[in-house]
Formats: sequence, C-alpha cells, structure tokens
Amino acid sequence: MNKNISNKFQNELNEYIQKIEHQSKINLVSSNKECKTYEIIITVFNGLHSLKICIESLLNYTNTKHTIHIYNDNSTDNQVSLWLDKLVKRYAHIYVYHHKENIGYLQNVNFALTKINNDCIILNSDTIVTLNWLQELDLVASNENIAIVCPLSNNATILSLSEASLSNVECLGQFKGQWYPIPTAVGSCMLIKKKIVEEFGGFDLIYNPGYGEECDYSLRVRNKGYSIACAIAAFVYHDGSKSFLNKAHVIKKFNSKLLSLRWPNYEKEVKYFSENNPIRQIEEVLFKMDLEKETILHVIHGLDFRGGVELFTKEVIEKLSNCFNHVILIPSHSELNWKYSKIILDELNVRVIN
Repeated sequence: MNKNISNKFQNELNEYIQKIEHQSKINLVSSNKECKTYEIIITVFNGLHSLKICIESLLNYTNTKHTIHIYNDNSTDNQVSLWLDKLVKRYAHIYVYHHKENIGYLQNVNFALTKINNDCIILNSDTIVTLNWLQELDLVASNENIAIVCPLSNNATILSLSEASLSNVECLGQFKGQWYPIPTAVGSCMLIKKKIVEEFGGFDLIYNPGYGEECDYSLRVRNKGYSIACAIAAFVYHDGSKSFLNKAHVIKKFNSKLLSLRWPNYEKEVKYFSENNPIRQIEEVLFKMDLEKETILHVIHGLDFRGGVELFTKEVIEKLSNCFNHVILIPSHSELNWKYSKIILDELNVRVIN
C-alpha cells in the first residue's frame, strides 16, 4: 500500500476512534443525599400566558421547599403584576419583586443573583418543567467540580432532542444520575452554584439585552477548571426566543461577534461538539422504545433534497411515512444544510445519523 494512502487511512481511523470516544463521554453520579434546597429565579417582562404555564408546571413538579423568586421587570401588561400579587398571597414559597422601571433582562438576572442565599436555578418564563427535573439537576451538581448544570430540552440548541424523540421523554428517567460535559450552558434553564456566583459574579452586561451571556460565563468558568454539565434525565420544555421578538436575530448576530472576539476558538469547539454530540446516543435509546413499525435506513451523501438520490429518498419517505420508521445516514464529513433541511425532516419525522 502507498505510504501516503496508509497514513491517510490511519489518520482517518484515529479521527473516527476519537469521535466514538467523544460520543461515549457519559458519566455517572451516585448519591443517596436528599435534594438540596434551591432558589428558582424567573425574570419576567409581559408574557403572562407563558408565565402561567411555567408556574403551573413548577407547582406540579417541584417540592415547595424550593423557593420561587419572580422578578417583574416593570411589565407593560398590568395583568402581570395583578396576577403575581395574587400568586404571592396564595403560595408561601413564592416571592415577587416588582421593579419600578424596566432595567432589561441581563440586569434583572444579575440583580436576582445578588439576592440568593443558596444555589439557584435561572429559569426562563417560557419553560415547562417535568417530573424529577430538579432532583436530577441536583444529583449531577453533587459533583464538586461541576459549576453549572442544564437539562435536555425540545428547544435548547446543543441540548435539543430531535422531534422524533420527544414522544418518549418520560423514559429519560433510566439515565438517572448520568451526565456529560458540554462546552456551554444553555440559558433557558441553568443550575448555578452559589460559590460560582460569589467567585465570578453575574453576567457581563456587554451582552445586553441578552444572548451569548451564558456562553461567555461558561467559558470564564471553564477557564478556571470547572465543568459545565448536561443532566440527561432532566428535561425542560422551552418555547423560545419571545423575549426580544423581532429583534432576536439582530441581537444574536451582534452578540455572536462579541463572543467570537473574546473567545476565538469558541465557534470551532461548539461545531466539533455538535458533530459528536452524545445526545445522539440518548435519541437512539428513546427512538428504539417506539418501534412498532419496521425501520428503513437511507444512506445518502447530503440533505438538500434538491435532486438526484436525495430527492428520490425524500419522495420514498413521503410515500412510506405511515408504514415505516425512517433513518437517514450520511457521511460524517458532509456539510449539512440544517437551516433548509430541518424543516423538511421535522415534517417527515425523520432521524439523521452522521
């Protein structure tokens, strides 16, 4: 065999082995300790409908020993204040702070962090918690080196389960105490230890009004040797991106540039993580629990679905969608046009492996 070909093959083999090892980095925490007491921080600006759903889920799935602290950022919808005041009178473990003027999301969160007496959870007002969510976050947080813990979700960037897996999220309990390291926390739900807040303070207001602040915070924390973790058995639904409405895209774009300037290797690291995300193993387990139908494996070279084999595959899946489960396998080196293809894949309820 030609020496150059041999070396190339060896390099590709080593890269593949490294990828498999990365995907297998799932750790286990075993502890019989009682769940600690947490302070749940929710910042609010309007969005009463989502807030009501969020609070209802907390009341259903969270022990009342954990206090809920709601910081109303001078909502322009007067119904928010009225409803919150009624809520406080009804539940002794819920506290509300009304700001007299709007200070913005980041300053509101930072203000809340100055008030904590325990480890805390920052929770978006457009989330829905599920059974054992907090117990699982707490279990993983018992690892002293872990600074921040996040749950899996339906809408949380690198922690988002595929559409095809969501029908079986109640089965995540089998991953009790299991976690894996992630490059950054995801802001919709974050358990942050009090000692970390004391050491690092709040979020950098350069990212005001929001987006990217949790990534910057995670990198600062990791720079000091701490880990950021995903608790596999914890799941929190997230509606997403309603805080800044039409400004969301512009803010994200601008803050992403700020993040890249401060942390030049961040995008590359997240890209590598995304290509080797352990979440795929979890989706595989959840997917196999719902196999009443047989599965067809489609092996193609891309996901544009604009011609040739890809278009034919799409047509086959559409015709047989009610008869079979469908999995698409593409080469790991392929450039994925997720922005275009995800819409199609979600509509067809198809899993992709690469």
